[in-house]
Amino acid sequence: MVSPGGTRTHVLHPIRGQLFQLSYRGVPFASFFMDANTTTPPAEKWTTLTGIETTEKLVSTTAQPTTQTGTEMTDKPVSTSGKNEGKVVYRLLSILLVLAFFHPALSMTSFIKYNGYKLYRIHLPPTSDTAHFARWLEAMEEKLNELPAYSKSNQHHSQPPLLDIWTLPSPLHRNADLLVAPNIDKAFISALRQKRRKASLVVELISEDIQKDIDSERNKIIRRKRLWRRRRRSTEVGGSSSAIKELNALDLHTYNSYPKMEQYLKKVAKENPKVAELVNLTKTFEGRDLLGVRIGRRDSGDEEDGRQLVYIDAGVHAREWIAPAAALYLVDKLISLWNQQLLQDDDYPIASEEKVSRLSRTASPSSSSSSISLSILRQFEFVIVPCANPDGYAFSMSRDRLWRKTRSRNETMHKWCVGADANRNWGYRWAETGAPRSPCSNIFPGRAPFSEPEVLAVKDFLSRSLGRLVAYISLHSYGQLVLSPWGFSTAKPSNHREQQKLATLIIDAIRETTGTEYTFGTIADLLYPASGTSIDYWQYRGVPYIYGVELRPEDVESEIHGFAIPPEQIEPSGREVFTMVKRIVEYVSESRSGSEEADGKGAKRTEVPRTKRSWEVNNKTRINLQNLNDSTNRT
Repeated sequence: MVSPGGTRTHVLHPIRGQLFQLSYRGVPFASFFMDANTTTPPAEKWTTLTGIETTEKLVSTTAQPTTQTGTEMTDKPVSTSGKNEGKVVYRLLSILLVLAFFHPALSMTSFIKYNGYKLYRIHLPPTSDTAHFARWLEAMEEKLNELPAYSKSNQHHSQPPLLDIWTLPSPLHRNADLLVAPNIDKAFISALRQKRRKASLVVELISEDIQKDIDSERNKIIRRKRLWRRRRRSTEVGGSSSAIKELNALDLHTYNSYPKMEQYLKKVAKENPKVAELVNLTKTFEGRDLLGVRIGRRDSGDEEDGRQLVYIDAGVHAREWIAPAAALYLVDKLISLWNQQLLQDDDYPIASEEKVSRLSRTASPSSSSSSISLSILRQFEFVIVPCANPDGYAFSMSRDRLWRKTRSRNETMHKWCVGADANRNWGYRWAETGAPRSPCSNIFPGRAPFSEPEVLAVKDFLSRSLGRLVAYISLHSYGQLVLSPWGFSTAKPSNHREQQKLATLIIDAIRETTGTEYTFGTIADLLYPASGTSIDYWQYRGVPYIYGVELRPEDVESEIHGFAIPPEQIEPSGREVFTMVKRIVEYVSESRSGSEEADGKGAKRTEVPRTKRSWEVNNKTRINLQNLNDSTNRT
């Protein structure tokens, strides 16, 4: 604004008394608060993050510093030498923070906008310490996003974060993907430039405006819905009853809302009573039903009839839309395969006319890569939970496309920050590594192990069938990775080679099916150290085959940038998930047959390996299952 005297001034936001500062070693790094009239930061209010060495202050080298007079600031340059350095940094960051609140992307609208948010990829040289750089980034993200001045105006998340880490560097993948708000962009890049002088970092701009990717994805979804409605209307006029029924079903080639997922799962169970059963695990924090479907021959009436259990979930992280969509594809594929087999049975309870119609739709010629034999299907029961975080997914659909966590309310520190990372909330090694205790962090592990009702429900559900649980698969995105335990450490569990053997077969099968390349490794090796994950927990409980799968795209350098994946990628991703599940059950079936054959000949058994509860790690790091309210023991 312009003052009466003609001097250009900048009026401070009402939060002007709350400011933020970073530090390097002896210089402040964390937030501090001071009165608006204070001219220099008081030493007693400076705090330091121990164990984290930063190589710069978050200050733009090109920003024009200003001086403060009362509640106004003028464009008078300030010396940056000697004792005035702290004052300059202090004032610059106060301006930076105030400007952030006036950015259009932070306004309250129906959909939270990421206009001007840039996506960067930071490449680390081979000699750099990836763990140190990851800690630096996590500390930066945590401190920026938990600023009381920022966060209190962001009650229950009405604004996007100032910094959002999409991926962290690891020893094998030495890069980080970062989404940066427009009004800290220059300052953040300046900080990286300062760090680059010592670490030889390469900063690559991937997307000038991530909102354009989000808008493109949303527009494709809208066009697909309009096309689907037009086809349905035209079919209702002169189409057959079977065609009308097909178009009234869920469109599996687009991203569907959670209510539509619920409706679809209920319909699958109702229309396929011989092979499907609806599973309601619990009520979520916001009162939604956490639904899944159990697929397998239901006429035996006995879950303990020798069938082994394969569990698949998706959507643990809300913004990873491709995962629930691929899981729904898997449900449809398995139901179709079962019906294709059962329609050959004379006792299958279905009207003859409809039977012929369904047979014509499901019994089309298929290659061996897209089918599973009935003899193998009968050996397994599949439980699929397409969306394991319904509250977060619904929020990502209705408000914030890039929301990651659950939607539970935090009742301790920083009450304005919402949700927890459902893949850091499991009870094994909870909150030990890669899990900050700030609720404002995107990877906040929750206030306690199993504090999230969705996580607790899955644990309780699978614990009741632990003796039959042969495979646990959790679908995520992105990176095209097949991940195995451990996440908390680079150490390998005792059955790592067996998991690697099967993972290699999975990757080969996917390559033959879609031509897509996946990479195998442990979570700690390929991503970053992370404790409290579902993968580590079920490894600890002794499940033989456990994989976390990062679906498409491979990285953000392609035309697809991270989580905003076009709907046309759903079908190939679904085919890859089906190929993975098919290869797992075939391998387990072969191992089972081999062990039975060996028993018949009196030879040594080579059965499916069951991992032990006592791991090859230091005794001091083990936990007591009783502390997790777990009374179920593996035999």
